[in-house]
Amino acid sequence: MRRVLAPLAGLILFAVTACGGTAAESNSSGSSSDDSSTTGDGVANETVPQCPFTAEQVSELVGQEMHDDGHCLWRDKEGIAMVTITMSTSSSGALTYDYQRSNAGETFKRVTELQNVDKGYIAVKDIGAEIVVISKAGSYTMNLSSFDWDLDKYEQTSRAMLDKILH
Repeated sequence: MRRVLAPLAGLILFAVTACGGTAAESNSSGSSSDDSSTTGDGVANETVPQCPFTAEQVSELVGQEMHDDGHCLWRDKEGIAMVTITMSTSSSGALTYDYQRSNAGETFKRVTELQNVDKGYIAVKDIGAEIVVISKAGSYTMNLSSFDWDLDKYEQTSRAMLDKILH
């Protein structure tokens, strides 16, 4: 059990620090107070993208009213259906991509590779979808869950959200 938990704990710790650092480094909006840093040679690293949607935009994309419930988190009026988006730099997303993709293949009913991005996939099952995309603009992990949809509707909505982010 320890062999499984230690790498998972390390991955979670890396993801938290890569996506915004410690609580002391965050400002009141929850984003890092300095979204970019420089390497030893003075070249600026990538920045973490901002949340790409408002509650109104998410509501329009999913076809029902969604309420803002935190940083890039929306829920329906019953608090059941949910959309979340986690953003990170392209390089941070690339470090965890293989792990996420492997898990998606085991967890979701259908996984489709995305074209026209550095790396990405849409994974769907009867109760949700996961969209992971790594592009030059940054890395996004989107989760949609507990909507009363079939696999095709989850994939269609996921693609619509992805199109809005990438264009």
